[in-house]
Amino acid sequence: MRKLLVGLFIAVVCFAFVIAVGNTYTVKHDVPPWSTSAEDYEVTLEQDVPLAEITGVTVRDGRIEIGLRSLEGRGRGHIILRGPNDFSWMGSFHVHTFGVLTEDLFFGWTRGGWVFSAGAVLWLLYLLVSMVLEYRRDMRASLYRYRNVRDLGLLLFIAGTLLGIVPSAVGDRSLSDTAHSVVNASGAFSTFLLPVAFVTFILVTLSTIQLMRKEGRNWRNLLACFLGIFVCLATVFPYALSDYLFWHSPVDFHRETSILMHAEMAFEEIIFTGVAYLECILLATVILAVKAARHVPPFDREYVLILGSQINRDGTLTKLLQGRADRALEFAKMQREAGGPDPVFVPSGGQGPDEVISEAEAMRRYLLESGVPEGRILPEDRSANTYENLKNSAALIRERDPEGEPKIAFSTTNYHVFRAGMLGWSQGIRAEGLGSKTKRYFWINAFVREFIATLYSERKTHFLVMAGLTVIILFLVGIIYVSRLL
Repeated sequence: MRKLLVGLFIAVVCFAFVIAVGNTYTVKHDVPPWSTSAEDYEVTLEQDVPLAEITGVTVRDGRIEIGLRSLEGRGRGHIILRGPNDFSWMGSFHVHTFGVLTEDLFFGWTRGGWVFSAGAVLWLLYLLVSMVLEYRRDMRASLYRYRNVRDLGLLLFIAGTLLGIVPSAVGDRSLSDTAHSVVNASGAFSTFLLPVAFVTFILVTLSTIQLMRKEGRNWRNLLACFLGIFVCLATVFPYALSDYLFWHSPVDFHRETSILMHAEMAFEEIIFTGVAYLECILLATVILAVKAARHVPPFDREYVLILGSQINRDGTLTKLLQGRADRALEFAKMQREAGGPDPVFVPSGGQGPDEVISEAEAMRRYLLESGVPEGRILPEDRSANTYENLKNSAALIRERDPEGEPKIAFSTTNYHVFRAGMLGWSQGIRAEGLGSKTKRYFWINAFVREFIATLYSERKTHFLVMAGLTVIILFLVGIIYVSRLL
């Protein structure tokens, strides 16, 4: 709400500035180079009621400058310019409430119109700084919060939008120009990211081919490819649609006052904005997932959870689950060498329908074989998923250690650390993760799967963000349409 109020305040200041200086305006137009005197030209105003008066006419550097001052009337008028050798030109102007003069369009060029683009850039800078501060504050509170993804994703999105606006905003001289710059910014940002998305898609495809050769063919192993195809096609689709409608549609999409043309513009920019936002959230998720996977908790942990996964048919650990157990053992050794406590291991995982024993029991046996004393193992064998792993393990720890807040670490595969930490945080479990290594060809697809799972779990948040962005786009396209129509 505060960010919206700041934006509203900046808008009010911009309009107040234009009202203060906008009752005069200088119309400029190219004239033949051989004519250098204002006396060669006749300038008249065509207006039904007194709207404006001419304050002066000068010619310099091949351009004629016609000074106007608004009067009491409100409406639209025309400037008629006649010169030597049958030279003529006609332009239009509007006089608005408070006497503001605009050239050509209803929200067209006006004196001080640059303030609108400056205000848009200033508000985006404020949003960017605010998101940086929020992100840093939330990261200090905990790495494992979904709002960190939202903050970082929006931070990247705002930064990209800002970079898209600044080059075009330099020459903006009206509210309509600024609306165009802001509306086109997401499209420019999304197009800028297209080569990156395409190269990434190629790398993901090569990784997926290797993954399917090693792990088998199933739709889960194709998720990364599907996402890459979707992003690339969604970026190109608005351009293809616009080209088709412009050249092949029987409906009139050519006129600048056509509501269909502006509806297509709004649809196109909503698609671009959605793709750019999705890419920013994906990038934020990957950045935080990698950060979480490389994080090492402080060496003061009293308990180390080992999150379960599928075991072999003979009850031994798979390579993936063994990696999680080995990472927990490695951390415990590092902690002891650093002078920290000898932690209790909590292997967590129930027995699936195709498993001969529970995952917790399989890990307990592996820990015993690795030299961990029986008394330092606390198995949890009722969980069926990560959420339950954390919930049930935390309950066991509280039964064993009812006083105080036990310091907990959990061990899982590197791509899974971030989402597991968020599931723990959502239950009030302040545990920090350890990431075990996985095969190189697997982690890209695995990160995409984690991204999709996280995206789905926070779908309401993303829906609200996209709804807000859609409203902004529709409002700005509405300004462009009204400016051309009136």
